[in-house]
Amino acid sequence: MRPRRSFGRRRVGGFTLIELVIAMVVAAILAAIAIPSYRSFVLRGNRAVARTALVELATLQERRYLQTRNYATTSLLPLTGIDSTTVYLSRDGSKTATAGPQSIYSVVLSVPAGGNPPYLLTATATGSQADDSDCAVLTLDAAGTRSARDAADTTSPTITATCWKR
Repeated sequence: MRPRRSFGRRRVGGFTLIELVIAMVVAAILAAIAIPSYRSFVLRGNRAVARTALVELATLQERRYLQTRNYATTSLLPLTGIDSTTVYLSRDGSKTATAGPQSIYSVVLSVPAGGNPPYLLTATATGSQADDSDCAVLTLDAAGTRSARDAADTTSPTITATCWKR
């Protein structure tokens, strides 16, 4: 028997094309699952900022009522230092008088017809938060009634437990 000869070929380490394609497919599947989940998490987090701001403004309204026997109805100046009926919220919870690229909600102070309840605070999703179609509009009134509605429904607010839950 003749001995086998090595013709100078060595096995070179590395990845084959099939291995690279499989790795890319796995990465694509993970991205398809992770990105929408992350986006949902960000929307819920921003919603928490709006809920906190609404409760904070309602608390300031009640404090003002105890001190002056009236609510702020024409401007948020006594509550926020911003002379407007609308303030814009950013992700960190800061309030500004003008909408900017970081604005996620606009909060409006209004007085319903007949003055009952005495004030209504409405947070409407803006900018990137406008993708939160289920909870695009959050409201809180003087009686503590919380409601939410989607962006398309402008007439009848519905209580949405998922929008106001912790």
